[in-house]
This record gives sequence, structure tokens and C-alpha cells, in this order.
Amino acid sequence: MNQWRRFDARAPLWRSGFRPFYLLGAAYAPLLVAGVVGAFAGVVDLAAAGNAPMLWHGHELIFGFALAIIFGTLLTALPSWAGTPEVGGARLALLAALWLAGRAAFWADPWLPRGVTAAADMLLVPALLAILAPQIWRVANRWYRLLVPILAALAAANGVYHASLLSGDLSLARSGLHAGVYALIVLFVLKGGVLTPVFTGNALRASGRGDQPAFIVWFEVLAVGAIVWLAVLDLAGAPRAGVGAAALVCAVVHAIRVGRWRGWRVRGDPLLWAMHSSFAWLVAAFAMRALAALTGAVA
Repeated sequence: MNQWRRFDARAPLWRSGFRPFYLLGAAYAPLLVAGVVGAFAGVVDLAAAGNAPMLWHGHELIFGFALAIIFGTLLTALPSWAGTPEVGGARLALLAALWLAGRAAFWADPWLPRGVTAAADMLLVPALLAILAPQIWRVANRWYRLLVPILAALAAANGVYHASLLSGDLSLARSGLHAGVYALIVLFVLKGGVLTPVFTGNALRASGRGDQPAFIVWFEVLAVGAIVWLAVLDLAGAPRAGVGAAALVCAVVHAIRVGRWRGWRVRGDPLLWAMHSSFAWLVAAFAMRALAALTGAVA
């Protein structure tokens, strides 16, 4: 323990999760853009083991960039909101090292033996689960336990992606990425759906313009359940009409949910307006998914 405290004190970077992971995610985003542009220009080789450049880019967008931001948020927010112990020092440095190892393996994939990239990349989420799951299970608010199956779903989606590439099934690899996106959406809807109305309510009360809406448990369950049902239909290859109908239900339910938060009343606050805009875009995405499945008017 004393060694961990000395490590912590000498390296402020490792005192809170957002510090290394926000830094890594922000630095990785432009590198991803450069990588995929270079691949299409024939300058960068991203097609090892049958991996198409867009699959490579999709994986790193989800399991590289997005996971860095999500890890930074979870590791920072959980101690404040759920009362879990802070993850810092050597454990945080280990998580950052595993993230870096996965990214380095992806860029070096053309020169590595088959399976090495998969092995390096698939350690990160299980490592986070090993650290957070026991903490979350001891939290009084049981809603936080939903984080465990969501993170497990992300790990499983990543496993499907790598196993599919190793077997040469690019279509299944694409489904693995889609599963990862759905897991991210559920996480965003659950956690962003708590923070956005709470912060909005604080701003409305401070300005004397109202309060946050009441938390309706059955409606929140419906909002998440609709996404899970859409994911099941979509990933299982259900008929287009069924997928389109499920996506349309998601669009309507989440439009009502976002409307209850009255984001237009805090449009003068850039931080809050950005939060509400992100949910408005999610509603638009569901609507476009429905339009694509039901009419074929969009891709």
C-alpha cells in the first residue's frame, strides 16, 4: 500500500481515471482519421488477416477511442456517484498500459503472428471488470450493477469480432462491431440518462425556471428494453419490417424521454445543451434506422 501511495503522489496523471484515458482518447481520435485515410490512399497497411480498412477503423473507433472516454468517465464518476473506491496508482496505470498494448498491436498487426493482436486487445475490458465488478456489487443502489452485463457484452462483442476475423468471416466481424455499438448505446442511455436530467434540473432550480422531471421507473425500463429488443432483432437478422418497427418504437420512446427533460430551457448553457443535443441525435439515429429498414430510402 505504501508503494502505491508513493506512486500516486509522484504521478498526478494516475490519481483519477479521466486524466490518462481522456488524454489517450483525445490523442487517438486524429490518429484514427489519419490511419483510415492513409489506408485508402495505399500508404498504410490495415488489411492484414483479411481485415478490411473500414472494419479496422470501426473496431478502433469503438474499442479504442470510445472505450478510452468511457473508461475515463466510469472510473471518475463511480467514486463520486456510487461511492466506490477510487481506482488510481498502479491499477490505473495497468489499465492504461493494456489500452496502449491493444492499440499498438492493431497498428502492428500486419507484422504480428495471427492471434497476437486479438490476445493483446481482449485483455482490457475483462481487467476493468475484475476491478469494478466487486466494488459495484457492494453498492447500495442496485441500478449500478447493470454496468457489469454491459461491460461483459462489450467484451463478448470484441471477442466475436476477433474470432470472426481469424476465421475469415468478415460479415460476422461486422455484426460484432454492431453489437458493440448497441452496448455503447445502452450504456449512454442509462448513464447519460441520469446525468442529463439531474444537471438540467439543477440549472432550472438555480434560475427559478422549474425542476427536473420525476423518475418513472417503468418508462426508464421501457426505454432500455426497447433498445435491447432492437439489438436482438437486428443482430439476429430478423425481417426488415420487424427491425424497422423496433427502431421506430425506440425513436418515439426516446423522443418522449428527451422531451420530458425540457432541454430547450437550458439552451443558453453550452455544456447542458451539448448533452441534450447528443440525445436528440440518438433519436434521429433511431428514426433513420427505421427509415432504412422500412423503406430503403437511406443506407
